Amino acid sequence: MKTSCTVLLIALFCTFPGHQELNAQHDKTAQDLSRFIDLTVKDPVYIAQEMNQKDLGLLFAAGVTIAGISTFDRRSSTYFQSRFRNSPFLDAVNEVGNFHYIAPISAALFGTSLLSDNHKFQDAAFTSLQSVLYTYISVNTLKFVFARERPSQNSSPYVFNFFELNATALPSGHSSNAFALVVPWVVYYPGVVTYSLLALPVGTAIARVSKGKHWMSDVYAGALIGAFWGYRLSKRHLNLSGSGNVAITPFFRKNGGGISLKVTL
Repeated sequence: MKTSCTVLLIALFCTFPGHQELNAQHDKTAQDLSRFIDLTVKDPVYIAQEMNQKDLGLLFAAGVTIAGISTFDRRSSTYFQSRFRNSPFLDAVNEVGNFHYIAPISAALFGTSLLSDNHKFQDAAFTSLQSVLYTYISVNTLKFVFARERPSQNSSPYVFNFFELNATALPSGHSSNAFALVVPWVVYYPGVVTYSLLALPVGTAIARVSKGKHWMSDVYAGALIGAFWGYRLSKRHLNLSGSGNVAITPFFRKNGGGISLKVTL
């Protein structure tokens, strides 16, 4: 009886009209996963090798900027708490950058992308997930190094314990994670819709200050880290795929400055 049932099940499977398509989908998914595993292994090596004097100069400039912003931390904290502490929008986006939410969302987006044949969508979803993970590692390493106390722990913004686990203000994890999630989608699909998504990480950064969770320099540092990984990884993957490139270049003039954006499709 068992043998008859087994033969019947095999016969039904063999005559199922979609089994070849299912096998093809499985093979395609396996190829895609292999491609992303290859990127995961090679990306850190590439980024380390591509570090140059310009990158080191930008890193130094970012550090100086963060230090400059920190001189206004107490004043900006008081201002944002008095003006925006009860903002409904900031209440809504306050936890957008929570890693326990961001990581599953980005992983689900990547998993969903594998069901499609759109390689650009797959790359964007993978880059977003990878950016979140790289950012999480970078931020938590720096939190341990600086061990800066939060506004709720100390009224002074200049308390650093260094290499301790009890203070985790600098950089802001929520801000960095939110930018890491969104920036790759902006780079891959520049447009009104994706640019508007930047309101989420910006709102998260402001919310963290207005809720007394971070100093302004904390969220600025977090935003830079998340945006860096999102942009750097997106630029590399777009160059590899040949599907396009986005160049963001700061410029300075006598009467001001700004950022130029060049998109190559």
